[in-house]
Amino acid sequence: MQKKFFIVLLVLASAVCCALGLAGCKKEHVCDFVKVESVPPTCTSRGESLYLCSCGNYFSAIDAEPLGHDYQEHEGKEATCHEGGWEAYQTCSRCDYTSYKEMPAIYEHNYQEGYCTRCNEPEPTLNALFFTLIPVGHDVEKDEYSYAYSVKANSKTIKEVIIPSLYNGKEVFEIAKDAFNGCAYLTDVYISDGVKYMGTSAFESCPSLKNVRIPDSIAGISSFAFYGCTALTEISLPNGVEGIGLEAFRDCSSLKSIVIPDGVTSIDWFTFCNCTALTSITIPNSVREIKWNAFENCSSLTSVTIPDSVKEIGHKAFKDCSSLQSLTISNNVEKIEGWTFSGCSALTSVVIPDGIKEIGCAAFENCSSLKSVSLPGSVTSIDRYVFRNCSSLASITIPNGFKEISDGLFEGCTSLTSVTLPNSLTSIGIGAFECCKSLTSITIPNGVTYIGYKAFRVCTSLSSIIIPDSVKEMKEDVFIWCESLTIYCEALAEPARWSDS
Repeated sequence: MQKKFFIVLLVLASAVCCALGLAGCKKEHVCDFVKVESVPPTCTSRGESLYLCSCGNYFSAIDAEPLGHDYQEHEGKEATCHEGGWEAYQTCSRCDYTSYKEMPAIYEHNYQEGYCTRCNEPEPTLNALFFTLIPVGHDVEKDEYSYAYSVKANSKTIKEVIIPSLYNGKEVFEIAKDAFNGCAYLTDVYISDGVKYMGTSAFESCPSLKNVRIPDSIAGISSFAFYGCTALTEISLPNGVEGIGLEAFRDCSSLKSIVIPDGVTSIDWFTFCNCTALTSITIPNSVREIKWNAFENCSSLTSVTIPDSVKEIGHKAFKDCSSLQSLTISNNVEKIEGWTFSGCSALTSVVIPDGIKEIGCAAFENCSSLKSVSLPGSVTSIDRYVFRNCSSLASITIPNGFKEISDGLFEGCTSLTSVTLPNSLTSIGIGAFECCKSLTSITIPNGVTYIGYKAFRVCTSLSSIIIPDSVKEMKEDVFIWCESLTIYCEALAEPARWSDS
C-alpha cells in the first residue's frame, strides 16, 4: 500500500513538473530517463514502472493491463444430516480469490423405507428409547448453554436398537450411564455416526447381545461397558478409540478375538478378565501400561507379544492363561509384578529380557510345562514362590549379584536336576528347594551364612551336600526326608540349630 501511495505521489509530482514546463530543468536540458522499479500486473491491478529523470524528477507509466483471474473449478459436497458441505466453487491459480461457500448441516433425517436418503442411517427404534436433553457446551461471553440428547432404553425387554445421531433437530451426544444395563433380550445394537460418548455400564449384563456396531465418533469404551455380555463373539473397535475402561469386556466368555486400536495407551484393570474364548490379542505399540488382572483367566489365549512401548505389567495381568504357549516380553519393562504369569500351565519357555531388575512374588507359579528360563544379569531380585510348582523345570542358573534365594522359590520343581548358585549368595530362604525330588546335587557357595526352615525338605534324590564354613545358622528340618543324603560340613563348630536340621 505504501509503495502504491508513493508511486501516485510521484505521478502527481511528474504531472505538476510537466505542467510547469519542467521548470526545474534548464531550457537546453534534454531529459534522460532510467527505469528504477517495476510493479508487475496482477489479476485485478495494472502493471506500472517508475522512472527517474536525470534532473531528479520521477514519473510512472502503465506497462500492462490487469491479467484477470485464472479460474480453477472445484466440485461441491452436499450437506448431510449431521455434516456440513459446500457449493461448487472457483479459485484462482495466481491469487487467493475463492468463491467457496459453506453449507451448514441439515440436522434432520429424511427416512424412506427405513433409511435416510441423505446419510443412509437406518431409522431408529424411537419408541424403545428415552431421550433427555443435557448441556454439552457453554458460551462464557454470552452465558449461553448448548444442549444435546442423552439416550437410554425405554424398556428392559428391548431386542434390537438403532441409536440415532439426531433427534428433534439436535445431536444425540451420549449413551447414558446404565442405558441398557440388564436388557436380557437385547441382541443387536447399531450406534449411528456422530454419537460421541458411551456411559459407564452402558451395555453391562446383556447376556444375549451378539452384534454391536461402534462408530468412529466414539473416542473411548467406558468402564464396565460390555461386562457380562456372554454371547458377544466379536467386536470391532474403531481407530479413534483412545481408551478402554476397567472391566469393559470382563466375563465376555464367548469373545474370540479383538484388535486394540493404535492410540490406546493403557489396558485397564480386569479389562478382558475371564474372556475364556479369547484366542488372540493384538497389543499396539501405543500401549504403555497393562494393568492388574487385564487378561486374567483368558484360558484359550495361546500367544502374546508385549511390545517395547509397554513399561509396566500389573499384578496377575496374565494369570491362569492356561493355553498360553508363546510369550514375548517388552524390552522396556523393568519389573514383572506378582502372579503376572502364574498358572500359565502350557508355557514351555520364557526369555526374561535384559533390563528387567525385579520379578515379583509367584510371577511364574504353577507354570507346570515350563522347561527353561533365561535370567539376564540385570535381574537382582526374585521374590518368593516365583517358580513354585514349575514341575517341568529341569535346570536354571541364578545370575551373579543375587544375595538371597527367597522363600519357596523352587518349591515343587520336581524335575529340577541342576541349579547353579552365584558366589554373591548369602541366604537360602524357607522351603527354597522343598520337594525338588530330582535334584541330585547342589553346591552352596562359600559366603552363605543362613539356610532357612525346610530349605531342602523332601529332596529325595539329593545324595550329598557340602555345608561351607561361612554358614552360621540353619533352621529346623532343612534336610528332613532327604533319605539318601550325606552331609559334609566344613565348619569347625556346628552352626546354630544344627541338631534341629
